[in-house]
Amino acid sequence: MPKIKATAKWVENVRSIVDNSRTHSVVCDLPSAQDGSDSGPTALELALMALADCGVTIFSNVCKKSNIELNKVNVT
Repeated sequence: MPKIKATAKWVENVRSIVDNSRTHSVVCDLPSAQDGSDSGPTALELALMALADCGVTIFSNVCKKSNIELNKVNVT
């Protein structure tokens, strides 16, 4: 498995761009009520989004390998 690398670059105010050093990046920001411009999820929201996706990805991968057909999977 290749090394996983993440970088964050401050843009302005409380907005930053996080990058996975492959081809994907995400803008992170704070809501307007916290002096941000709400142009992306907060870092904490992004972490929770990633955790939810891990659950869906692992579950769907196990189902695929077990020949179980999925119709719908949601993680909250």
